[in-house]
Amino acid sequence: MKNVYYSILGLGFLLFCLTLCTEPYTPPEIQGKHNYLVVDGFINSGTDSSFITLSRSKNIGDERLIEYENTAQMQLEGEAGSIHQFVLLKNGVYALPVLILNANANYRLRIKLKGKEYLSEQFPVTQSPEIDSISWKQDKNGVRILANTHDVTDKSRYYKWDFVETWEYVSKYESLYKYENGKLKRRNLATEDINRCWKTEVSHSVNLGTTAGLTKDVIYEVPIHTIPFSSFRLSRKYSILVKQYVVTPKAFDYWLNMKKNTEQPGSIFDPQPSQISSNIHCLTTPEEPVIGYIGAGTIKKQRIFVDKTQLLPHFRPNEYDACKIDSFYTVLPPWLGPGPDKDPDWVWHLFSNGKRLPIRVTYIPDTRDTICILSLKECVDCREKGGVTKKPDFWP
Repeated sequence: MKNVYYSILGLGFLLFCLTLCTEPYTPPEIQGKHNYLVVDGFINSGTDSSFITLSRSKNIGDERLIEYENTAQMQLEGEAGSIHQFVLLKNGVYALPVLILNANANYRLRIKLKGKEYLSEQFPVTQSPEIDSISWKQDKNGVRILANTHDVTDKSRYYKWDFVETWEYVSKYESLYKYENGKLKRRNLATEDINRCWKTEVSHSVNLGTTAGLTKDVIYEVPIHTIPFSSFRLSRKYSILVKQYVVTPKAFDYWLNMKKNTEQPGSIFDPQPSQISSNIHCLTTPEEPVIGYIGAGTIKKQRIFVDKTQLLPHFRPNEYDACKIDSFYTVLPPWLGPGPDKDPDWVWHLFSNGKRLPIRVTYIPDTRDTICILSLKECVDCREKGGVTKKPDFWP
């Protein structure tokens, strides 16, 4: 028994020493001052404008805000000599008005920025088939968004999808009153309702599909997005707008590598991060990498809705679980003397800093008390969760 005891003790000591010798590995490649140009977007040949965002790359673990480029000159050039200028909107986003491109011609993107010039390789104008359907299925884990499409000409083969999701939610408490100019006033719910909001976010994942190894160019129920039941998005009504692109084989390889490098870290036995080859190059400094892959083509869209009443019974976590209400007298009780012309000072102390909001004012006939119910702003004003109170035009 003593031998077993000492063996275990020695093994434990050895493991302890090994942990003391462990140091994080930070290779030079992720420590350098990398500040490469990032070009993100797609040239839309159709009924919508095109948007391209210019920003700068950051190292892994860099917590600085995204650095956008707002001083670039950017244009789309056709091989027949046509030139179309982009216009800066904000935060590095450049727009090109609605444009129908020649489906039989090639184009390229030229960027002039801070004394340097960048030029893309020529790219064709791809044609996306219609989306057959966007559907959803649920299981014990959540809701899966699925896409179906096909090309009777068998020419598309390589697909990419983006999406924009919007969801409706309500705050914990509905505010019927507001604090204004030292007084509690009735809120006009037709114009000042802060109980119901809609929040919108764009996708950041890479969603791809290919039929290159199939006889027919048919995509069936490719997964686009998964919303876990634990998500606040499913608390009332949810909507997703799916956008479908057809890309070239080289563009597909680029996005596939991007997906592997950013979404699938895996283990040492999995495919390791690889060099991503952009189709944009710096003419001024050829050895300078550029991140991004530009293409052009038609974009097909389809929107669906998911209502909470359609979902299986499940645990729905509430982002407002920690919210509580409080109350106080808004005017002095009769037995303490006549009420003042304005609300007492404690009303000012409670609401002047904007951290609390009134919910309702209630009169109790039995005691003749007037009591205000209140809570923290984040429990009352739905905009505190990042949404807006204006109902989207597409919302039913």
